Amino acid sequence: MEKQNIGTRMRRRLESRKKKRKLFIIFFSLLVILLLIYLIFYILRPAEKIGKEPTVISEEETTGEIKEEVVFTGRKNFLIIGSDHGLEQISPNSVVLVSYNSSSEEALMLSIPLRTLLQSDEEAMTVEKLLKEFQVEDLKLAIKNTLVTEIDNYILVNIFDLVEKIGGISVYIPESISFPDVDSNVTVTLEKGERNLTGDLAISYLHYTSGESESILQVSDQQDVHLSILDKLMADKDFSEIANEMQLISEYISSDFSDVELISLGSSIVKLEESKIFKNKTLPVLATKIDGGNYYVPQIEETAKILSEFTTVAEIKEREKSNIIVLNGCGSPGIAHNLSNKLQRDFQIVEIGNAASFQYTMSEIIVTSFNINSIEDAISIRNTMGVGEIITDGGLTEATKQKTDIVIIIGGDYIPL
Repeated sequence: MEKQNIGTRMRRRLESRKKKRKLFIIFFSLLVILLLIYLIFYILRPAEKIGKEPTVISEEETTGEIKEEVVFTGRKNFLIIGSDHGLEQISPNSVVLVSYNSSSEEALMLSIPLRTLLQSDEEAMTVEKLLKEFQVEDLKLAIKNTLVTEIDNYILVNIFDLVEKIGGISVYIPESISFPDVDSNVTVTLEKGERNLTGDLAISYLHYTSGESESILQVSDQQDVHLSILDKLMADKDFSEIANEMQLISEYISSDFSDVELISLGSSIVKLEESKIFKNKTLPVLATKIDGGNYYVPQIEETAKILSEFTTVAEIKEREKSNIIVLNGCGSPGIAHNLSNKLQRDFQIVEIGNAASFQYTMSEIIVTSFNINSIEDAISIRNTMGVGEIITDGGLTEATKQKTDIVIIIGGDYIPL
């Protein structure tokens, strides 16, 4: 009996020890698990501070992942380019140069008519042609060559699909207008006041105000379309909402801004006071006809004055006088010498003589190379004469083209004063 009681007590002690050992193992395992959780969430992961200030991004910094609100700092000159439908093959309807300065919290918007001539390598080309044939980087370079202003970035927008995606945009129409629909050619009428534009109406309106025809008076009205899109995407939304919105419409926008720059820049501009957005401005240009077509030639010094208030403009170098030949094409004695005397202060006269015929009824101003300087001088000559058609193909010999920049053939329409 005594032995049996001893055996029973020993078994109980052993079982008690086993239970304690199990409890210790369980407790130790829980402790290890809690320690691992602490390591993962509080040491290996970057600490997140409550009430952390928004990250500040400078124009040199980019990041591919958007985690929190980012504030843009610095200056940027960029282009907003509207394309009717696609982004790969650009069908341009609007170009706006934007200069934004975060320090002064100001933005300048300068509309560029599509028929504006810019210097691209040796030849002048329209904005429209540069975009259709050579794409955006060539347009940026041509603006730098012509307007002596560096363009940092661009934003290319598929207007039709984006406007449809966001449910239309609201644009103020300053006066009642009628214009043809781009796709159907049916006349569209928009009454004065706040109007909602669908995708097809938006691109038709942009073409109507693009400066493709003779008038550029309404080109700056295009800015309201782009501001309305920006407002609908970003106004009254927090940063995460804007980021989500941009994710949804990413296929309708192409840009060399990083995603975080695009969102931070757009959200900064949309928060500007209305008085700090200098809009309704159009690039200063001279309207002219060349070979019967309508073109606009930038007034470089006027443009520099506007841009220099917002951004750095390179010094405009004084250029050499153009060489010109003056020929009598109407038979009036001494008329070529008379005109040469008027032009000699501003141009280098290399030859005065008679044209192959005296049967010219209309004066011709022939530019031997299609560049901005020659076209500008041809406009100046036309203003001096009061008459004259600017053309690029006058049947000139290669020797003549090598010798001069402009050939003037005086016709019967010229009346010397």
